[in-house]
Amino acid sequence: MATNGHGFGTEKTSHGSSLANRRKGTLRRWAGARVTWTALAMLLVGCGGSEVDVGPTGDVKGTVVHAGKPVNQGLVTFQDTARGQVHQAKLDMDGAYALPKVPVGHYTVVIMPLPPIGEMREDGRPPALPDPVNIPPVYRSGVTTPLTTEVTEGEVSYDIVLEN
Repeated sequence: MATNGHGFGTEKTSHGSSLANRRKGTLRRWAGARVTWTALAMLLVGCGGSEVDVGPTGDVKGTVVHAGKPVNQGLVTFQDTARGQVHQAKLDMDGAYALPKVPVGHYTVVIMPLPPIGEMREDGRPPALPDPVNIPPVYRSGVTTPLTTEVTEGEVSYDIVLEN
């Protein structure tokens, strides 16, 4: 068997492409996937090194309640569109959330349902979003939510009562 200089054989497959070319394509796909996963991991974990100084921060804690009951499946999102910052926390079983080290400033607050979890539908679409009746639609968008708050330095308590 002849080689192509890279250590791969050059025999032909039944449909005419060489095994060497097929192997190179597979190696390129694996290398591309490794780069993609590495970049994703860096985004999720961070690149290390020192943290960026954002100035004074507040540690925000609170609860979300609707109709007298805790909203225990959702996300609390603090949005500062002027600075392009978003801070998000998952609600626990008691409707509580905590957002540490939020830069001091004015925020729009959005309460969103959790994204769907499950297998794809038979037609290839993602699972349907649940309709969380305990999060009225007005609170699910930064455009329509009436919720705003000022984060100050230190401990900040911000309890949220959702109304229909």
